[in-house]
Amino acid sequence: MMRRNSTGITAHATNAMNDLHLAGKTLSRARQDLCAAKDRARAAAVAAHSEGVYETAIAATLGVDRMTVRRWLGKRDSRGQTRQQEA
Repeated sequence: MMRRNSTGITAHATNAMNDLHLAGKTLSRARQDLCAAKDRARAAAVAAHSEGVYETAIAATLGVDRMTVRRWLGKRDSRGQTRQQEA
């Protein structure tokens, strides 16, 4: 028989909940870091493009799709819309 604490949760469940909380904090921190990295990449892409670096070179260096670079630059697609207008 499993022992339960006063809230009815077993020791194994308590350990699992602790693991979940730790994983959640780690995931939240990773998301924040990802947002900051994307912001830095976008700013660097815009600056590089303003100095004459080609979109394809920016995309290859950052490891992103060229269309992502175009979206960051505010360029329009073949239908005359920016990617933000499509959503």
